Order: sequence, then C-alpha cells, then structure tokens
Amino acid sequence: MTGISGRKGEGSLVLPIRFLLTAFVNALFNYGIYLLLCLEFQPMIAYPITYVIGIGSAFMLYGRFVFRSDRNMGIRTLISYSLLHIILLGVGSLTAATSDRILHLPRWLSGAGAIMVVVPLSFIFNRWFFANRNDRLQKP
Repeated sequence: MTGISGRKGEGSLVLPIRFLLTAFVNALFNYGIYLLLCLEFQPMIAYPITYVIGIGSAFMLYGRFVFRSDRNMGIRTLISYSLLHIILLGVGSLTAATSDRILHLPRWLSGAGAIMVVVPLSFIFNRWFFANRNDRLQKP
C-alpha cells in the first residue's frame, strides 16, 4: 500500500525532510518576490501580496511534490487551503504575542517560538489536507 507520500516503502523521515526542504525553497522564492516588490511598493503593501503568492506556491509545491496528492487542485481547494493558512497565521501570531507580552521573552525569541509551533502544525495540517481521500478514510 502506498500511503500519503505516494511511494511504497518510503522511510518515515522522508516526508518530513521533503516538507522542510520544500518549505525552505518556497520561503527563499517568496522572499525574493518580496524584495522585488519592495523596489516599487512599501513593505506594508509588498508583504500581503507576497503572503498570498506564498499560499499559492505552497499549495502547488506541497500538494504535488511533497505529498503527491491526487486531490483536485482547483480553485475551491485553493480557497480551503488558504483558510488553513489563515488559521496557521493566527496560531503563529498568538504564539509570538503570548511569548512577547505574557512571558516577556525577547522579540526575536518570540518569533522563533512561533516558528517552532507553526512548522510542525503546518506539516500535520498539510499532510491531512493533501491526503488522498482513501488514505483519510482508512482507520489506523
């Protein structure tokens, strides 16, 4: 049986490593877009544009290359996926704010804490989101 990774017999670390490498490439790509946009726009305008582009590129990269999903990659699925990222943005923002305001951690550490919370959640949510329908229906 093939599981969510799409390949029979893949080791248990292959998928998380592929996810992290793809996330790194996606982050570099989107940061490049952000820098280019900053040539013409203020960061306050460039960042949300880049964030939306990042959701689209993550949708394609994670769906096709990481999880090798057979899920329909249409506009409705993209909208659902965007909602997932809004939730993750909220969790990360809440984590950073809590670390900064309640725990009184330095801001750079608050951001690192948010990343440490959001990245594993992102992997779990993406894995669930891109799971083939039959994989989601199977009982463990």
